[in-house]
Amino acid sequence: LYEPGALPANLHLDNFNKFLFPHRYASLSVFFDDDDGGTVFPLLRPLASEGAAPAATAWGDGDAGEVEIELWHRQINETRMEPRTDGYEFRRVEEDEPHPFRRRALETAIDMCRGGRSAQQPVVPMRGAAYMWKNYLDSGE
Repeated sequence: LYEPGALPANLHLDNFNKFLFPHRYASLSVFFDDDDGGTVFPLLRPLASEGAAPAATAWGDGDAGEVEIELWHRQINETRMEPRTDGYEFRRVEEDEPHPFRRRALETAIDMCRGGRSAQQPVVPMRGAAYMWKNYLDSGE
């Protein structure tokens, strides 16, 4: 909901709420305007071979990022159909996050926001763009 008379900068659709079920495993954002950036992707895989390596990433060096992403991904998928699980668990990173990798993801996201559009490369939301991301189960579902 927006202030009366205000125009939305973007529309973000998902079921990210502590009490909604099934728990979030997909999101869609449509950008009507996003001049200040503000939407960042700190978990982009650094694919230097594509010629568009992220300006910042939480992956770190070596295979540690790959292992952490896989563990986080599994936690999200294993709990998405579990109604007794807190909907924010594993899907939200708070300021007091104790897990080192998730904490680094939050800090990277904050740095990307502070750094402006150049720190958010190569995925910088632009007017008219739409992004969808989803966690898949091993079965492809």
